[in-house]
Amino acid sequence: MTDRRTRVERLPGRITPVRAGEGRSIVLFLLFASLLLVCATVALAADGLPLFADDAVLPLVFELDFGDVCRNPESGECTPAAGVIRVTDAGGRLRELDVSYRTRGRWRRETGHCALPALFLEFDDTQTAGTPFAGQHTLPFTTHCQYHRPEYQAWAILEYLAYRYYTLVTEASIRVRLARIEYRDTGSRRRYTRYGFFSEHFRDVGRRIGAEWLDVDKIDVRQTDPTELAALSVFQFMIGHLDWSAAELHNTTAFRRAEGPIVVVPFDFDYAGLVDTEYAVPPRGLGVHDVRQRRYRGFCREGIDWDALFTRFADLHEPVIDLLREQEGLRSKERSRAEHYLEAFFGTMDSEALRRRQIIEACRPLPD
Repeated sequence: MTDRRTRVERLPGRITPVRAGEGRSIVLFLLFASLLLVCATVALAADGLPLFADDAVLPLVFELDFGDVCRNPESGECTPAAGVIRVTDAGGRLRELDVSYRTRGRWRRETGHCALPALFLEFDDTQTAGTPFAGQHTLPFTTHCQYHRPEYQAWAILEYLAYRYYTLVTEASIRVRLARIEYRDTGSRRRYTRYGFFSEHFRDVGRRIGAEWLDVDKIDVRQTDPTELAALSVFQFMIGHLDWSAAELHNTTAFRRAEGPIVVVPFDFDYAGLVDTEYAVPPRGLGVHDVRQRRYRGFCREGIDWDALFTRFADLHEPVIDLLREQEGLRSKERSRAEHYLEAFFGTMDSEALRRRQIIEACRPLPD
C-alpha cells in the first residue's frame, strides 16, 4: 500500500515515487531555470547576441518565392513579402521562423542587377527565443546577388571579411555573421545553396557601444576624435575603399556617446579594392581609374598619434591574413589575389617613407 504522503509519477517504463513537497520543489526549480533562460536571452538580445556571439558559419534554410522579390523601382516602395527560415536552436531542434523580407541597397535594387538583392529580414519576436535570432527584429542581410556566376559568391565573402577586419580595429564597428543558406524557391521549386551574411542593425550597434545612433545625413567631422577618424581612414585605405565620406555619411553612419565625440562607423564595402567587384567604379574627380588603386581620404588634423596608429595596424598583419586563409567558400585564386592585395598594405605599414608619403602627406583639408 502506498504511503499517503507519496504519490506515483508515471514515467516511460517505470513507476517513480515522489514524496509530498518534492513535486513543488521540482516545479519551482523548473520555473527558476526557465526564468534564468529568459533573463539570459534578454541579456544576449541587448548586445545583439547570440547571432553575433559566434563566428561559425550558420547553416539555414530560407524558403521564399523569388517572384515576390521587388525589383521594379518605378513601382514605388517595395512591400515586404513573406518567407520562412529554418534553423537549429540551442537544444538541437529544427525550428521554423516566419520572416518578412524587403529589398535594400539603392543601386543593386534600382538597376535590377541582382537576381536576389540585399534584403532586410524582419522576424516575429515571439518565435525566436532559443534560436540564433533571439532578440532580433530587423536584420540587414547581404546576399550573393547572382547565383549563376561563382565570383559573385566570392565577392560576398570578401565583403564579409572587410567587416570582420574592422572589428579588429575597433569595437565601434558593425558585427557580422556568415551563413550558408539553402534557398528554396516556392514559385519554381528550385533549390541552391550560397553564402550570405547578416549584419547588426545600427540601433543594436549603438546599444552595444553605449552610444546613440544619429539618424542624420551629415556631421561636422571636427566633432570626432582625430585619431579614431584617422583609424577609420587608414582602414579604408587598407581595403582600398574610396566610395565613402565621413562628413556626408556616405557608406558610413554616426553615433554619439554621452558628452563624448561623434563616432563614425563604416559599412557597405562591395566597391572596395579588396572585394573588386566587376561593377565597382572609383568616384569621379579622384583621378583614380581602378578601384584596386589605394588613395588615402582622411583629413589633415592636429592631435593624431600616427606612431601609435601605424603600430595598431601593423599588429593586425597576422590576424588579418589568418582570417583570410581560414575563410571557407573562397577559391584558391580569389584567396591568393586578396592576400597579395592586403600584403601590399602591410608593406606600406613597414616603411616609414611610404607611410608618410601615401598617408600622412596625402591627407585632405577639413571641409568648410
